Amino acid sequence: LIMALAFILAGAIGNLIDRIFYGEVIDFLDLYWKHYHWPAFNIADSCITIGVAITFYYLIRAKGEDPFAAASGAA
Repeated sequence: LIMALAFILAGAIGNLIDRIFYGEVIDFLDLYWKHYHWPAFNIADSCITIGVAITFYYLIRAKGEDPFAAASGAA
């Protein structure tokens, strides 16, 4: 779970850096397949998406348990 939160934070910081230096987020991955176009995105967007997906996975699997208990060694 800590790794997932790190992904989200890293993606947010990456997009923030783009906003500060360029005034906008630079999306440089623009994918096409035949006549289908996937929305443009960047690595920071991917990190946020992966982090959120992992977080949801842990929250669903936790079933009311403290997800940080295993990381801290608490029983």
